[in-house]
Amino acid sequence: MADIVLATVNAGYAHASLGLRALRANLGALRERSAILEFDGRTSAESAAERILAAHPAVCGLGVYIWNIDRLSHVAELLRASRPELLLVLGGPEVSHGTGDLRIAQIADCVIAGEAEDAFRAVCGDALAGRRPPAVVHAAPPDLAAATAADAEYADTDLQRRIAYVESARGCPYGCEYCLSAVDRRVRPWPLDAVLASWGRLLDRGARRIKVVDRTFNLDADRAAALLRFLAARLPPDGVVQVEMTPSAPPVALVEAVRSFRPGALRVEVGVQTFTEVAERIHRRPDDGGAAALIGALRGAGAVVHADLIAGLPGETPESFATG
Repeated sequence: MADIVLATVNAGYAHASLGLRALRANLGALRERSAILEFDGRTSAESAAERILAAHPAVCGLGVYIWNIDRLSHVAELLRASRPELLLVLGGPEVSHGTGDLRIAQIADCVIAGEAEDAFRAVCGDALAGRRPPAVVHAAPPDLAAATAADAEYADTDLQRRIAYVESARGCPYGCEYCLSAVDRRVRPWPLDAVLASWGRLLDRGARRIKVVDRTFNLDADRAAALLRFLAARLPPDGVVQVEMTPSAPPVALVEAVRSFRPGALRVEVGVQTFTEVAERIHRRPDDGGAAALIGALRGAGAVVHADLIAGLPGETPESFATG
């Protein structure tokens, strides 16, 4: 039984939702009246709806992403048909930048656009007090210095079997037109001591697979190096860390921090996207030399590197993609 259920469909069982955990961690006095329910692609809409309804919530928050919007639309329909009085609240990137004719938005009672820690707590408080929220809430970004980190919301079984998603900053300074992160180009770091304390608690509890979701982890190279050194020193022998870096030539301190991991324990996604002039058309400033320098340095320091590429950018052809 829970007055508030936070639910989503993850891309796979190994993926644990950081978004839902961040919301629950910041519910304040309402946290103990809430529960998280996570599903994956193997869970039918009917089964997901049944499990949500079995908790008898007054409020159900659904995390909507590109990989789950169709499934969650069906779940929302089933919830609405079974419990018309249930308050359905949507959040997540697929509903934060305009709902248009989205079927799921037409079914829901409230859509929260943006980072929802503070807004979701307010909506739940109003709903449980009998006050109906507006149809759309444009959430103000929370003060990360005052926010509660989500590490306590990972169960021990999550840390043993799944990926623990963490963050050290939010936002991205780049304006790439294909990316939702370009909508707000402010970068807001969590206080470094709070990040180290949160990550340390996860590692102390046995976290083995950690993925940092920062869009540009190496934007502040000195800070990134400090975080990597901390992780390398605390990671268990079979542990793995994954980060995402923007393609630019790395300073020596960052490379040395990468080298502090055992070979293969650090995995780095490098957002190359394309080596052609197409990058200019999508407002991405290419740095081919920086990308090559970063990839070479990371590999030389023992990291596993995944160079992300995008096919089908404006003005690109199959031939130009194949040649770089």
